[in-house]
Amino acid sequence: MLPLTQSCGYRSVLHEAQAVLTCEAFRSWLEAHFYQVVGQPMNCYASPLACYLLESVGAPFVVDQEGYGPQGTALVVPLPQWAQAFEVVTGRVSAGVSLTGEQALRVLDRLLAPHALSCLAGRVG
Repeated sequence: MLPLTQSCGYRSVLHEAQAVLTCEAFRSWLEAHFYQVVGQPMNCYASPLACYLLESVGAPFVVDQEGYGPQGTALVVPLPQWAQAFEVVTGRVSAGVSLTGEQALRVLDRLLAPHALSCLAGRVG
């Protein structure tokens, strides 16, 4: 079990991550890193979402296809539906290969296309 002060710090970081883990914010980050490598799918420490959270929150996160949490803790929360779909699709298409912002945006845009996951509504349309 984590000491109380350490546990509270991790919970604060997790709360901050939950606030910034939106489809719109992630998309903006990918656009800002269009030509740069943004992560490596299926690497829970270096996936695009893990890299986004590290840069946005300033703390390393573990991200897999179902959940995320601060690295080195047992705190894990489910990914939003759009993020879970993004992790699954990037894992199938480019497992172990570094992705650029441009490539990741293409995947995200396909997920957000008509009859796919809606970024704004947060539900399957």
